[in-house]
Amino acid sequence: MPKLKKSRPKVLAAPKSLHRPEYKAVLATLLEMREDADLLQSEPGKKLGRSQSYVSMAERGAIRLVPSFVTGASRAVPRWRPMSTSLNAV
Repeated sequence: MPKLKKSRPKVLAAPKSLHRPEYKAVLATLLEMREDADLLQSEPGKKLGRSQSYVSMAERGAIRLVPSFVTGASRAVPRWRPMSTSLNAV
């Protein structure tokens, strides 16, 4: 007679950080900062030591952002606004 497996209760998975509203607000803020400064994606990319395609993927959320990119991006854009103004909308 085969042994029956004990079934585990199904646990709902926590939402991935890429899909959280806070993460999307950070992405929107980075894009807004760059556009407000009238910069192409290649310009902050050069200052960060990254390619234009990396900046594009970061703004679209195709890659997970690391904190050093976020702080570097805020330094690479000359006229940046504090992120707290955009994050209040979340």
